[in-house]
Amino acid sequence: MDATVRDSEFDKDEVFAMAEWKEKEKVLVGHRSGLLYECPSHGQEVEEPELVGQVPGLCGLATSPDGEHMVIATGQGKLIQLNSEYEVLAEVELGEGFEKMPVTITWRGDGKFVATSSSHGGSRAIKVWERDGLVHHSDGEVDSRVGEALSWEPRGGLLAVAAEEGGAVQMLERNGLRRGGLVLQQSQYIIQQLCWNADSEILGVLLEHKDGMGVGDAPRQVEDDVPFRQKMVVQLWHRCNHHWYLKWQEPIGGPAQLLWDDTDAKTLHIFSRVEEGWTSIKFVWDDATVTQLGTTVTTDGSTLLLNSFMKAIIPPPMCNVAILCRAPITAVCASTFADQECIAAVLSSKVLAIAISEACGNWNTLLADASEGSLVDAVDGVVHAKEATLELPKQWFVRQVSWQGPQKVLLLVDDFSTGALCERLVSFEISWGDSSTMMADMVQNTCLNDILGCTGKTVARVTSMAGGDSDGVLISIVDKRQKNSPGGHLSSVASFDGSQLLELGKCRGCCHWLLPLKADRNGLASFAARSADRELFIGGELVASNVRSFGCHFAGEEPTVLYVTGDNVLHSLR
Repeated sequence: MDATVRDSEFDKDEVFAMAEWKEKEKVLVGHRSGLLYECPSHGQEVEEPELVGQVPGLCGLATSPDGEHMVIATGQGKLIQLNSEYEVLAEVELGEGFEKMPVTITWRGDGKFVATSSSHGGSRAIKVWERDGLVHHSDGEVDSRVGEALSWEPRGGLLAVAAEEGGAVQMLERNGLRRGGLVLQQSQYIIQQLCWNADSEILGVLLEHKDGMGVGDAPRQVEDDVPFRQKMVVQLWHRCNHHWYLKWQEPIGGPAQLLWDDTDAKTLHIFSRVEEGWTSIKFVWDDATVTQLGTTVTTDGSTLLLNSFMKAIIPPPMCNVAILCRAPITAVCASTFADQECIAAVLSSKVLAIAISEACGNWNTLLADASEGSLVDAVDGVVHAKEATLELPKQWFVRQVSWQGPQKVLLLVDDFSTGALCERLVSFEISWGDSSTMMADMVQNTCLNDILGCTGKTVARVTSMAGGDSDGVLISIVDKRQKNSPGGHLSSVASFDGSQLLELGKCRGCCHWLLPLKADRNGLASFAARSADRELFIGGELVASNVRSFGCHFAGEEPTVLYVTGDNVLHSLR
């Protein structure tokens, strides 16, 4: 979904709820005044949205997953169910002591149940209702001080409920019983929205600072003409082995709404007021980063968790070495140069963090002290990455980072400074001054629209070339104008040497997972890519389906491609 609204009257009225009518291909927008608007949901700019009705005292709304029903809450304490033609199907009372406050409404993934969070007598109540007739099903067992934000996991197991002060998220079952939770440790923030992605793997959290400060910022005066800027923060959390990882954080302008893509579970749309309208920022989830020497790099907030699988297999969230950064990590990459493992991370504060191991990927000696061959700061057993500030405009959002050479990193940036999305490839040269002070200087800034020659193409993935002996990257480009069945869009894979693109092959579907197979002076001879439909391509040729994961082994003259299928069988190709 990607649409921009330019109507001045529409922007002046405060938007507080959004939902999608999938059957009608429309986005339903609710305003504090009670006005309901419909906007197209697929790549159109709207001068004047369609006004479809008004509900006096509108407090909340949500459409069902199948797009057939909608539930709205009114200021009179009513919960009303309607169909897509806005005909009333059921109407019930929210409960005694109802206070005219915002009501959060969320549907379970199968659409059989809907949950509400409403204010009653100074505290909020969580209630679960059945789809047929809005029959009351259960009450949530929550603390007395819970917030407005509420989101039901699509697969139906957990109902996420926000604490009032933003310090925690409680998890409930359908019967209302408690089932663990998540500690944010951000008591100075208010959780404005909780949002699960389509496959229930990621929980999005929208935070607002009470005093208009960003996370990690010092107190400052907020200008009157930009009262919301930089005080809203988006966080993405992922659970694995009973541990919650903070995988991504980004300050944004406000007000804002989060919406996960229903076709690509790893793409997040962030709607925030930028200049004249509403703009969608897409986030593509990145899997675990693995080096050629078998070291995995996992991000958890401001910490890089390293595990060397050549030495030992340690279950998460434990690790061999933890490297600390000064702010949460938004993008990370790892590569091997001259037997040294090099990690680059971009922080939410627009700072570049670098960590380089000793020879043969030896990180364990860093626990005692930073050795002569490594690039980190180690004090009393705590390892810190080297950091340098990146001179990036405020409206540039770093989506990916990749090593372009031994002393050069490449950023894939979404640029919204002109009001429309422009993808950029930005190169930074890394150098060191006195006392091992690191500096990062921008040496190249390329607008992809100029290279690709049109606006119908977008970059899905940027990854470093194999071998570490060539300054360049491998890029997966999705052409949204070309569709085929059943793979949807068509992807092309190309090498980029800093000035031009060299196409290497085409793949069916959107390929977010990409690895080079061989590099020479003329560029890459081949590549391996996996599409969102789990199809594995080598050099543009389909070689396997139902592929869960894959990797490349570079020992010998020819690389070996290893992949695991859905039936947990390991395969190898040469």
